[in-house]
Amino acid sequence: MNDNLIFISGPQGAGKTTLIKIILEKIPNTMSPKIKTKSPQYYWGEYSMGEINYFHRQALKYAQRASEIYEYHIIAAKFPERIILGDRCMIDEEIYRQVNLDLGWITAEQKEEIGTKLNILLLKEYLDPKIIIINPPMEILSKHLEKRRKETGWEKFGEKNMKFVEGSRKRFSELKGRKRTLYIEEEFNSEDYSLIKKIGDWMLNSN
Repeated sequence: MNDNLIFISGPQGAGKTTLIKIILEKIPNTMSPKIKTKSPQYYWGEYSMGEINYFHRQALKYAQRASEIYEYHIIAAKFPERIILGDRCMIDEEIYRQVNLDLGWITAEQKEEIGTKLNILLLKEYLDPKIIIINPPMEILSKHLEKRRKETGWEKFGEKNMKFVEGSRKRFSELKGRKRTLYIEEEFNSEDYSLIKKIGDWMLNSN
Protein backbone atom coordinates (compact mmCIF):
# COMPACT_ATOMS: atom_id res chain seq x y z
CA MET A 1 0.00 0.00 0.00
CA ASN A 2 1.17 3.54 -0.76
CA ASP A 3 0.80 5.68 2.38
CA ASN A 4 0.71 8.81 0.23
CA LEU A 5 -2.63 7.75 -1.31
CA ILE A 6 -5.71 9.17 0.44
CA PHE A 7 -9.27 8.69 -0.80
CA ILE A 8 -12.10 11.23 -0.58
CA SER A 9 -15.46 9.59 0.15
CA GLY A 10 -19.03 10.57 1.00
CA PRO A 11 -22.61 10.62 -0.27
CA GLN A 12 -23.87 12.50 -3.32
CA GLY A 13 -23.81 16.26 -2.82
CA ALA A 14 -21.39 16.13 0.09
CA GLY A 15 -18.87 18.39 -1.63
CA LYS A 16 -16.07 15.97 -2.51
CA THR A 17 -15.11 17.78 -5.71
CA THR A 18 -15.10 21.14 -3.92
CA LEU A 19 -12.96 19.76 -1.08
CA ILE A 20 -10.43 18.30 -3.53
CA LYS A 21 -10.13 21.70 -5.24
CA ILE A 22 -9.62 23.42 -1.87
CA ILE A 23 -6.97 20.91 -0.81
CA LEU A 24 -5.09 21.35 -4.10
CA GLU A 25 -5.18 25.14 -3.70
CA LYS A 26 -4.36 25.36 0.00
CA ILE A 27 -2.23 22.34 0.91
CA PRO A 28 1.18 22.04 -0.76
CA ASN A 29 2.43 18.90 -2.49
CA THR A 30 -1.02 17.45 -3.19
CA MET A 31 -2.16 15.97 -6.48
CA SER A 32 -5.53 14.82 -7.85
CA PRO A 33 -4.74 12.75 -10.96
CA LYS A 34 -7.05 12.25 -13.89
CA ILE A 35 -7.59 8.54 -14.42
CA LYS A 36 -8.72 6.63 -17.48
CA THR A 37 -11.36 4.42 -15.86
CA LYS A 38 -14.81 5.85 -16.47
CA SER A 39 -18.17 5.20 -14.84
CA PRO A 40 -20.17 2.79 -17.05
CA GLN A 41 -23.24 4.89 -17.92
CA TYR A 42 -25.35 1.89 -18.85
CA TYR A 43 -28.21 2.72 -16.48
CA TRP A 44 -28.15 6.52 -16.32
CA GLY A 45 -27.29 9.56 -18.36
CA GLU A 46 -27.63 10.24 -22.06
CA TYR A 47 -27.10 6.64 -23.15
CA SER A 48 -29.23 4.88 -20.53
CA MET A 49 -30.48 1.48 -21.67
CA GLY A 50 -33.78 1.78 -19.83
CA GLU A 51 -34.97 -0.43 -16.98
CA ILE A 52 -32.38 -0.77 -14.23
CA ASN A 53 -30.91 -4.11 -13.24
CA TYR A 54 -29.52 -3.04 -9.86
CA PHE A 55 -27.55 -6.24 -9.36
CA HIS A 56 -25.78 -5.81 -12.69
CA ARG A 57 -25.18 -2.13 -12.05
CA GLN A 58 -23.55 -2.78 -8.67
CA ALA A 59 -21.33 -5.43 -10.23
CA LEU A 60 -20.21 -2.87 -12.82
CA LYS A 61 -19.51 -0.32 -10.06
CA TYR A 62 -17.44 -2.89 -8.14
CA ALA A 63 -15.31 -3.49 -11.23
CA GLN A 64 -15.01 0.25 -11.83
CA ARG A 65 -13.77 0.97 -8.31
CA ALA A 66 -11.28 -1.91 -8.47
CA SER A 67 -9.87 -0.58 -11.75
CA GLU A 68 -9.64 2.97 -10.40
CA ILE A 69 -7.64 1.78 -7.40
CA TYR A 70 -5.04 0.16 -9.64
CA GLU A 71 -4.62 3.48 -11.44
CA TYR A 72 -4.33 5.47 -8.21
CA HIS A 73 -1.89 2.90 -6.81
CA ILE A 74 0.40 3.22 -9.85
CA ILE A 75 0.34 7.02 -9.72
CA ALA A 76 1.02 7.09 -5.97
CA ALA A 77 4.01 4.77 -6.48
CA LYS A 78 5.30 7.00 -9.30
CA PHE A 79 5.06 10.16 -7.16
CA PRO A 80 5.99 9.06 -3.61
CA GLU A 81 6.83 12.64 -2.63
CA ARG A 82 3.28 13.83 -3.36
CA ILE A 83 0.01 13.28 -1.51
CA ILE A 84 -2.32 11.65 -4.05
CA LEU A 85 -6.06 12.24 -3.70
CA GLY A 86 -8.33 9.46 -4.96
CA ASP A 87 -11.99 10.11 -5.73
CA ARG A 88 -13.86 7.28 -3.93
CA CYS A 89 -12.62 3.79 -3.05
CA MET A 90 -13.93 0.29 -2.29
CA ILE A 91 -15.52 1.53 0.94
CA ASP A 92 -17.85 3.65 -1.20
CA GLU A 93 -18.77 0.60 -3.27
CA GLU A 94 -19.47 -1.43 -0.13
CA ILE A 95 -21.69 1.33 1.27
CA TYR A 96 -23.71 1.76 -1.92
CA ARG A 97 -24.09 -1.99 -2.27
CA GLN A 98 -25.47 -2.06 1.29
CA VAL A 99 -27.83 0.84 0.52
CA ASN A 100 -29.11 -1.09 -2.51
CA LEU A 101 -29.84 -3.96 -0.14
CA ASP A 102 -31.47 -1.64 2.44
CA LEU A 103 -33.83 -0.32 -0.25
CA GLY A 104 -34.68 -3.78 -1.54
CA TRP A 105 -33.04 -3.22 -4.91
CA ILE A 106 -30.78 -6.26 -4.53
CA THR A 107 -30.99 -9.32 -2.29
CA ALA A 108 -28.56 -10.34 0.42
CA GLU A 109 -27.47 -13.21 -1.82
CA GLN A 110 -26.76 -10.82 -4.70
CA LYS A 111 -24.81 -8.48 -2.43
CA GLU A 112 -22.69 -11.39 -1.24
CA GLU A 113 -22.22 -12.75 -4.75
CA ILE A 114 -20.76 -9.46 -5.98
CA GLY A 115 -18.31 -9.34 -3.08
CA THR A 116 -17.16 -12.94 -3.34
CA LYS A 117 -16.99 -13.43 -7.10
CA LEU A 118 -15.44 -10.08 -7.99
CA ASN A 119 -12.90 -9.81 -5.18
CA ILE A 120 -10.26 -11.31 -7.49
CA LEU A 121 -10.17 -7.86 -9.13
CA LEU A 122 -8.96 -6.10 -5.99
CA LEU A 123 -5.65 -4.90 -4.68
CA LYS A 124 -6.44 -6.34 -1.26
CA GLU A 125 -4.29 -3.87 0.68
CA TYR A 126 -6.75 -1.11 -0.24
CA LEU A 127 -9.63 -2.76 1.57
CA ASP A 128 -8.43 -0.69 4.55
CA PRO A 129 -7.53 2.63 2.93
CA LYS A 130 -6.83 6.04 4.36
CA ILE A 131 -9.93 8.13 3.71
CA ILE A 132 -11.44 11.54 4.29
CA ILE A 133 -15.21 11.21 4.61
CA ILE A 134 -17.36 14.26 3.87
CA ASN A 135 -20.83 13.70 5.32
CA PRO A 136 -22.79 16.89 6.10
CA PRO A 137 -26.46 16.96 7.23
CA MET A 138 -29.24 16.10 4.77
CA GLU A 139 -30.31 19.72 4.32
CA ILE A 140 -26.83 20.55 3.00
CA LEU A 141 -26.77 17.51 0.71
CA SER A 142 -30.18 18.47 -0.69
CA LYS A 143 -29.09 22.08 -1.20
CA HIS A 144 -25.92 21.03 -3.03
CA LEU A 145 -27.74 18.57 -5.30
CA GLU A 146 -30.44 21.10 -6.19
CA LYS A 147 -27.84 23.77 -6.92
CA ARG A 148 -25.96 21.43 -9.25
CA ARG A 149 -29.15 20.47 -11.10
CA LYS A 150 -30.07 24.13 -11.63
CA GLU A 151 -26.58 25.20 -12.70
CA THR A 152 -25.66 22.26 -14.93
CA GLY A 153 -28.88 20.37 -15.70
CA TRP A 154 -26.94 17.25 -14.76
CA GLU A 155 -27.44 14.66 -12.04
CA LYS A 156 -25.84 11.37 -11.04
CA PHE A 157 -27.55 8.05 -10.54
CA GLY A 158 -30.19 8.05 -7.78
CA GLU A 159 -29.83 11.69 -6.78
CA LYS A 160 -33.56 12.45 -7.08
CA ASN A 161 -34.35 9.59 -4.70
CA MET A 162 -34.02 11.10 -1.25
CA LYS A 163 -34.30 7.68 0.40
CA PHE A 164 -31.21 6.65 -1.55
CA VAL A 165 -29.33 9.84 -0.61
CA GLU A 166 -30.40 9.68 3.04
CA GLY A 167 -29.59 5.98 3.23
CA SER A 168 -26.12 6.67 1.84
CA ARG A 169 -25.54 9.42 4.37
CA LYS A 170 -26.63 7.14 7.22
CA ARG A 171 -24.26 4.38 6.14
CA PHE A 172 -21.33 6.77 5.80
CA SER A 173 -22.08 8.13 9.30
CA GLU A 174 -21.45 4.64 10.69
CA LEU A 175 -17.77 5.08 9.76
CA LYS A 176 -17.30 7.96 12.20
CA GLY A 177 -14.49 6.90 14.52
CA ARG A 178 -12.98 4.44 12.04
CA LYS A 179 -9.18 4.25 12.17
CA ARG A 180 -7.28 5.81 9.25
CA THR A 181 -10.25 8.13 8.69
CA LEU A 182 -10.82 11.88 8.95
CA TYR A 183 -14.57 12.40 9.31
CA ILE A 184 -15.97 15.83 8.40
CA GLU A 185 -19.65 16.58 8.89
CA GLU A 186 -19.76 20.37 8.65
CA GLU A 187 -20.11 22.45 5.51
CA PHE A 188 -16.77 23.99 4.53
CA ASN A 189 -15.28 26.62 2.24
CA SER A 190 -11.89 27.84 1.09
CA GLU A 191 -11.75 30.40 3.93
CA ASP A 192 -12.22 27.81 6.67
CA TYR A 193 -8.55 27.87 7.64
CA SER A 194 -8.96 25.84 10.83
CA LEU A 195 -10.48 22.96 8.88
CA ILE A 196 -7.86 23.23 6.13
CA LYS A 197 -5.12 23.06 8.78
CA LYS A 198 -6.83 20.08 10.39
CA ILE A 199 -6.92 18.27 7.05
CA GLY A 200 -3.28 19.11 6.27
CA ASP A 201 -2.07 17.94 9.68
CA TRP A 202 -4.05 14.71 9.39
CA MET A 203 -2.68 13.99 5.91
CA LEU A 204 0.89 14.33 7.14
CA ASN A 205 0.51 12.43 10.40
CA SER A 206 -2.08 9.69 9.72
CA ASN A 207 -0.97 6.08 9.35
